[in-house]
Amino acid sequence: MLPRNYDFSKTTLTIEVSKACNVFCENCFLAYENRLRDRRLFKKEWVTKLAQSSVFSQCKDLYVSILGGELSIVDPEYLEDLVSHIKTLWPDCSFSMVSNFFNSKPRFVDLYLKHSDVVETTFDFGRQNLNRDRDVFLASFRHYIEELARRGADLNIDINFVMNRQSLDYGVEAALDYFASFDLPEGGRLLVKFDHGIDFVTFRSQGMPHDKRSGMPLFPLDLSYAEYAAFVSEFRRRRDARGLFKIVVPQIDIADQRPDDRFFFTKGSGRVISLSSDGFVTTNPVFTEIPSTFLGNIASMTLDECLASDRYFRAYSREQRRALECSSCEYFDRCEGGSLFLPKHVGGDTTECAGIKSFFHLQEAEGITKTSPNKIAPTTVGAGG
Repeated sequence: MLPRNYDFSKTTLTIEVSKACNVFCENCFLAYENRLRDRRLFKKEWVTKLAQSSVFSQCKDLYVSILGGELSIVDPEYLEDLVSHIKTLWPDCSFSMVSNFFNSKPRFVDLYLKHSDVVETTFDFGRQNLNRDRDVFLASFRHYIEELARRGADLNIDINFVMNRQSLDYGVEAALDYFASFDLPEGGRLLVKFDHGIDFVTFRSQGMPHDKRSGMPLFPLDLSYAEYAAFVSEFRRRRDARGLFKIVVPQIDIADQRPDDRFFFTKGSGRVISLSSDGFVTTNPVFTEIPSTFLGNIASMTLDECLASDRYFRAYSREQRRALECSSCEYFDRCEGGSLFLPKHVGGDTTECAGIKSFFHLQEAEGITKTSPNKIAPTTVGAGG
């Protein structure tokens, strides 16, 4: 029994199936050595153990997402068995598989279309194949997104676009040219959800600095909030000028997004439970190699024991305090403070914030409301994290 009154009625469970990957990303949250050589797989019996916890007896709205590393290079027999087991335990859950869609094998694409409720991927313009060729990666990514759009029932492709320095340098116009080149079926949409980029290279080189009390990481951002907002706003302005309305920017084009859908896995403690391929329990998938965030290990503990820990309470409390910093804002009900593991402001600049309030200003200026949505917003947006 959990000793504190946490609300797990709506929960996201993320499972890192493997750390191994087939793409080079300089700023990945997983260390390069682990992506190259760690072949451990998440144990199926750990899913059974998770399902026995009191958390999931409370949960009425469960979203399960499996990710890597890269799923497409995992043994397909193992992957099919794991996914079937998850869906047997939680038949009513929303489910997604997150892939980079580089050089995916036909059997993986078939499995993806069979099981994933939404086409969801992460992306940035810093990604390259292991020979450090970005163009090869970009061509492959486009090819498989087009194939999934042609064969899938969901015409809305969720792309969690990490706004890092490489994407900024790639440029707004080049980014638009790339997404405009996707050949989608009639009615197909690319939902490009821009996410904050974290400088994991610097974070590791500094010894993974963290708040001493809660263990929460003190992440350096790759871009300031102002740089991020300027890129996204200009991307959208030029999209409108070019009439590229198959490209949707949900954070601005859709007025009624849930606060925890605005960024990739925005909320941590109390909303997200993440497990690494070696069994460590954290509150966010990007924490799976940060020891200060570990709540325990599912191999030797129950999930209830992990969440009953003082460390979990301190992490939860820190996020609540961080949210309180934003509670007087007029947009708080729609934002809830943005990504709570990031600071409200950075570098002394108070003109922009973690929740990117300028996006709400744009919506107001254009009259985008729940009763009057943007004309290009899709009628359905797929599963949310």
